[in-house]
Amino acid sequence: LMGIALENRPYVSNSFVQSVFTEKDRGMLKEFSQGLSLFQHVERWLERLKLTEHEDFNFWKAYEAAVEDMLKKDEATIRASLAGLGDDAVDAELKQLDSTRTTFQSLLDANLHREFVDRGVRRFSQKAMLNALFIMLYRDEPLFHVPHMFLQLIMDVEKGFTAWRN
Repeated sequence: LMGIALENRPYVSNSFVQSVFTEKDRGMLKEFSQGLSLFQHVERWLERLKLTEHEDFNFWKAYEAAVEDMLKKDEATIRASLAGLGDDAVDAELKQLDSTRTTFQSLLDANLHREFVDRGVRRFSQKAMLNALFIMLYRDEPLFHVPHMFLQLIMDVEKGFTAWRN
């Protein structure tokens, strides 16, 4: 299964499953639903990767510093270029920038990430999310080209399911 257990699918009733699937297919569906979902397999795979764990270099600290520097420059740009448009325009842009900062911080702060998971904003564990981000950032490197394609294809399938459901 892709990732949502049958009992958590509000649009799939037991009577629907009984009426649409043959006995053999219902048995296979039950067997599959008791195992790990594709989502769980992908999450476990991402968690096993040791992409940024090095004794002499902390990739995420360096990345955090680079992003924080970028966000500070963005804030300076907003204040300088929108100053003539009035306080409301500057405040709206700064609010958006704060939202970006919070989203970024939620990747690196375990407690904030857990809050996002608890609210249903995210599903992956922090380690899986960071490794997926790392793969996305370095997708043009030969080592990460295939993992990136794999993740992109899964996202494309999910988008297709979402469009089909709506």
